[in-house]
Amino acid sequence: MQMWDHVFTNLDSGGKVLIDAGVLRPSDLEKFIKNSRNPNIKWVAVGVPAYCTLQGLLASAKSGTAGFLLRT
Repeated sequence: MQMWDHVFTNLDSGGKVLIDAGVLRPSDLEKFIKNSRNPNIKWVAVGVPAYCTLQGLLASAKSGTAGFLLRT
């Protein structure tokens, strides 16, 4: 259970980073929540987790750990 808490916290943080960088707009999230099957907005479901996973992999590689870091 604790692992999932870290995963979702990581996704939340990554989403905020993308919003702050202007890559993701709050309106994109609202559209996704209202209609997640819309092909024009489906990238949110893949893009945010992919970005967070990539950041986790990079942080893990930089730290020299043998595992995957969920938080840095």
